[in-house]
Amino acid sequence: MCPAVIYCRTLKAVGRVFCHLKAELGKHCWVDQEHKAENLLIGMFHSQTLPQNKSRVLSSLGGDGACRVVVATTALGMGLNFPNITHVVLYGLPEDVEAILQEVGRAGRDGSQSHAIVYAIKQHTRIDEAVKSLIDKSITSCFRKALFSHFELHTESVKPGHLCCTHCHSVCSCSSDGCDVATPAYELLKQEGSPSGKSREFTQEERVLIRGLLTTYKDSLIQEHTHLYTNRSDCTGFSDDLIDSVLEHSTEIFDVTYIIDNIPVFQKKHAHEVLRIFSEVFCDFEFSDVDLSLEDFLLPDTDYTGYFDEENDGPMEASCSSSESGLSLLRISD
Repeated sequence: MCPAVIYCRTLKAVGRVFCHLKAELGKHCWVDQEHKAENLLIGMFHSQTLPQNKSRVLSSLGGDGACRVVVATTALGMGLNFPNITHVVLYGLPEDVEAILQEVGRAGRDGSQSHAIVYAIKQHTRIDEAVKSLIDKSITSCFRKALFSHFELHTESVKPGHLCCTHCHSVCSCSSDGCDVATPAYELLKQEGSPSGKSREFTQEERVLIRGLLTTYKDSLIQEHTHLYTNRSDCTGFSDDLIDSVLEHSTEIFDVTYIIDNIPVFQKKHAHEVLRIFSEVFCDFEFSDVDLSLEDFLLPDTDYTGYFDEENDGPMEASCSSSESGLSLLRISD
């Protein structure tokens, strides 16, 4: 398996994506049963990463190590060359077009067919007009041509279209029936809306009440005098950003499945508590106080190798929620 890189804009986003991957993979994120850093299939690389962990990541990208997915900031950038990277994900837009080209350019340096996925998140500010224009153009025209036109006078789309970008794939006619290549799963955005088809309206007073109840729950997760390796949000998995996401989806929350599928809640006990609060506030669905098994809880991660302080975060923050407003795919080919 060739290595992949996920670029994030902030240290906090790096930590969240890393923890999400580790929680989703569970026991499968280790090469074997011995849970030590050398056996992790995922890793982090940012300015606060310890030297020994940076060395582990760099060795793996060079082909000598277990790590296959690296969540990184631009610290994993200039001066480093790893020709065998086939997938790059930009979790949030860089500030300028040059940074986009540099980050997606990490893929396919050995000439192999590679993929770069760019997630545009609504909350992102501090991006220049050229980046905004690039994303707007990608909806109705070739992403590759729009990107490279900033640096070259003459650019062409890759043929056939399914090897080029999201837009070109959508209009590809490589066969008599159109295109034989299915749209990649990671290009298909989740269908929004409650599975039950229900929806509700709520007042500003109810919004304030829900925020207060969720904040009280968040504060109850860690005792006042508990000593933490990092901030409360990272330790509990319940943050102010998560509360904002819950409020954004307030009209559609009627069951645990919707919460887990559409909101960045990585522990079922948190999803269960959110649902209980909504049941008490709105009284428009029947709440079942089910028992949760031990498998539903994430134990403290003693192998987490990238703790950092919250004050090191920059002003920007990416959030894995329904705030994903656009998805562009640029495929790098030889």
